[in-house]
Amino acid sequence: MTIKQFIEKAVEGGWSKSTMPILHMPGYPDAVAYALLAPEAWKAVGKVEGWHDKFDGDVSGLRYMSMEPWLVNMHRMIDALADGKTIEEFLATL
Repeated sequence: MTIKQFIEKAVEGGWSKSTMPILHMPGYPDAVAYALLAPEAWKAVGKVEGWHDKFDGDVSGLRYMSMEPWLVNMHRMIDALADGKTIEEFLATL
């Protein structure tokens, strides 16, 4: 998935960036920061992608217990950024 596809799916799933405060991520347009840091955008993408069942397992050596799939993926993005990966590299894994 690309950043553009993520935002398109978030909008398709009912997310609107108009409810988000102004956020800035160096090197990315504000719309990207709005989407990637908005739990409601992740929920909307999950709705479009069919992420329904609670996740209970390991991902990349980290244990996620009884979490909504959109939240697991949001945490995975943060973990990927902390590991030095780019947003684009992480989204390609979805």
